[in-house]
Amino acid sequence: MPEKLPKVPEKLRVWIDARKRHGLSHAHIQMARELGMNPKSLGKLDNHRQELWIQQRFDRFADRVEYWDIHDVDSSTPEEQLPLLRAKVRQLVTELVGF
Repeated sequence: MPEKLPKVPEKLRVWIDARKRHGLSHAHIQMARELGMNPKSLGKLDNHRQELWIQQRFDRFADRVEYWDIHDVDSSTPEEQLPLLRAKVRQLVTELVGF
């Protein structure tokens, strides 16, 4: 008789469900976890939904919103992508503060 697999803990099950529901890779989920994101809100990251949401609620400012496209997330690791994301955030802060 085959061994029964151990039950996946609920705190990991929500991430597995989010990965399947949104068609994300393991790398996407790993990055989201390391960034402290909520697995139940990953659907909000779909760019077309995000752009529509911004347009509907902040029409006056929609043309000023900058969407970051971090390339090759599905074929790279968080160690490769997080420095790029941090650099984007630093650049944004510098622009906002005016230094």
